Amino acid sequence: MKRNILILWFAGFLILLFSSQCVAGLVDWDRRNRYLQQQQQADQEAGKKVNVSPELPLWMQVEPKVATEEEKKYDVNKDGVLEPVEMKVYLRRIYEEVQNGSGKSVSTSEAMKEYDQNKDGVITKFEAEKIKKDAF
Repeated sequence: MKRNILILWFAGFLILLFSSQCVAGLVDWDRRNRYLQQQQQADQEAGKKVNVSPELPLWMQVEPKVATEEEKKYDVNKDGVLEPVEMKVYLRRIYEEVQNGSGKSVSTSEAMKEYDQNKDGVITKFEAEKIKKDAF
């Protein structure tokens, strides 16, 4: 009786051991990550065109890359891309700076140039109203 229990226990252990190895081998995570990186690089090289909607700002359609030191402060996860949440925080700070400060803010980032309607490199209170609409 003890021998049969021991054999059944050992057989069950072997079955669990082999089945766990089979399940763990179904997804090769390193291969998957390499594939996704290759796809991203191919997409960037191909320069896929995005369906640009005139009513949405470009940063809501395509996540902008961090290009300036000021933007690096808002890239919380340090991935080199400003996600919509990070971008909204950045825009809110710019809006508050324009409203509370001198009434002007220098637009150095690509995302901010979108709000600079007269292309003079400065965000004015009038131009900041669109920022308010998009960020709040």
